[in-house]
Amino acid sequence: MRRAAVRHGDPTTTRGFVMAYSSTFHDDGRKIALSGDEATCGNCKGAFKIYGTGKGISEKGRDAVLDGDPVLCPCGKNRVIVGDNPGIFLTTNEESAIVRVAAGSFGIAPTLAPSARVVDADDSEGTYPAPVSDAKGKTDCSYLDGSTARIDAPADFYKHVNSVVVRPGQQTTFDFPGGGPGVATEYAATVNGRPVNIYVPAQAPKQGYGVPGQQEIAKALEAVPPQQYKDLKRVSINPVANLQDAIWQRKYNDPEFSSGATASIDQGVAFYPWKGVSTFPQRYIDSTMLHETGHLWSEGLWSDPEKKREWQDAVASDRQAPSQYAQKNVTEDFAESANMYWSSKGTPCETEGRDRYPARFTYFDKISR
Repeated sequence: MRRAAVRHGDPTTTRGFVMAYSSTFHDDGRKIALSGDEATCGNCKGAFKIYGTGKGISEKGRDAVLDGDPVLCPCGKNRVIVGDNPGIFLTTNEESAIVRVAAGSFGIAPTLAPSARVVDADDSEGTYPAPVSDAKGKTDCSYLDGSTARIDAPADFYKHVNSVVVRPGQQTTFDFPGGGPGVATEYAATVNGRPVNIYVPAQAPKQGYGVPGQQEIAKALEAVPPQQYKDLKRVSINPVANLQDAIWQRKYNDPEFSSGATASIDQGVAFYPWKGVSTFPQRYIDSTMLHETGHLWSEGLWSDPEKKREWQDAVASDRQAPSQYAQKNVTEDFAESANMYWSSKGTPCETEGRDRYPARFTYFDKISR
């Protein structure tokens, strides 16, 4: 049977969409989904893991997701659907799984990282992470094992404890980090009494791209610890891409790199359009906000060079980064580790995090007092 590989942004049978961030496989510029990636569900109103069955394509032990594979959400009615013009197919029989790439599409081999491989079905590395929990309902802490593209904790790990008040919007102009000056709506907000303005552009992103709204941003601010929002003055939702993306594409040797968000004390946090995403699960906005405000924390903290040196020592001691993105540099490692630290703290996954990354956790224990 010939089945197409599912990609980031492809739909599901319950009006959801696929979120594929972890793979280095690409089909016409869109990442192929792997088992353990997530899709939303129009019935269950959340994001849930996909069980991939494409044993002919494997990366870090995770099989590709194929047309019709199930999304493991409570309704049991959600399956992924391949979108228009797929370019990668699996033809399976009793003996093997054969990858076929449609004429004119991007080839697989040039896009693979060293960790990725195309395998015979009998040599498949299995499905990772496990699509369901064990009989005792053990919490899935696999997001801490360093194999994922970025840290995204289970949704209920992001603790919405801050009091966030948002006043009605007022029309203004704002100099967006992506796109420059433009008409905007300013929402004057407070986080536990501390002012943080939210800027929403009048200009919409181009077709095929989406941005979160002020409600999702305000909700995410509820989950940011005071150490990370003390220097936050503004959050902007940008209508066009980060103007610095070309620099990062060269630096990271990744022509498809695009910023989901950036942050600095002077700029604040800036969100940019996300390709193929129209509905934003709160979990991903929470995760991104926690990461980006981590940059504000490190920027202020590392005005003392000794604090930065201590972080570099912690990174060297642990020997493993908590995500693929954390491997980019010590600044991204700090932001990803902050997300890991705060999201796991007080949960069943905290012990695993401390076991895997003892020096990082000790560092955060010290600076968060």
